[in-house]
Amino acid sequence: MVAPKRKLSQDGSTSNANKHSIMKTSLRRQRDRELEEPYRSWIDGEVSLPAGVIFLPRKIEVMQEAMLFVAIVLGCVAMAAVFLPLALKKIPFDESTDSFLTIVLIGSLAIFLPLLTFRRLCLTIGALYEQRCGKLRQGIIVGQLGILVRLSSNKCYVIPLERFVKAAAWSGGSDSTEEFIRIETKDGEIDFSERSLAADSQAINQSVWKAREALAPVLKKQGKKN
Repeated sequence: MVAPKRKLSQDGSTSNANKHSIMKTSLRRQRDRELEEPYRSWIDGEVSLPAGVIFLPRKIEVMQEAMLFVAIVLGCVAMAAVFLPLALKKIPFDESTDSFLTIVLIGSLAIFLPLLTFRRLCLTIGALYEQRCGKLRQGIIVGQLGILVRLSSNKCYVIPLERFVKAAAWSGGSDSTEEFIRIETKDGEIDFSERSLAADSQAINQSVWKAREALAPVLKKQGKKN
């Protein structure tokens, strides 16, 4: 879900944005199979993360998906209860093509919308189960070699540790209650909903600081050898 990015103005207010999008400037989005090592192994739930690598998991909201499913089902039932009787009064179909098309349209919506939201609910429940088993690697992973932003499958952003600037929270503005997190790098920015991650911007900054602190002695030793 990519949308035009909401930019911060000088007074800190914002303009248009998509609530749940991950947005980028010059950062390149990669698919899972395009990732190089060690990032490729980081997303493998069967492989343990190396020592010193910090994993900030994505937030999984089963209740929100369940409420959406119930709302869709009730809406489809209400729509069918209102419009189908009106369309059926115009039978036979050979005298009213509009009535037939209306029934087909309403029937399709009443079937496929609940099925679609039910599938989303099942996927969310499955993701929660995998997360509790420690096999779901969706979120932000920070190591000495870099940062991997992967809030969903096949939407990966790799940030070298030295290119990271900071992570900061920002508001959707007076017309929205949505809160966002912005990761600033020397190559661009990544924005995503605060509800997408189980950690805040401060936790991201602290994780990067710890990775840089652990990397400093290694770089110092290499400098002495050179």
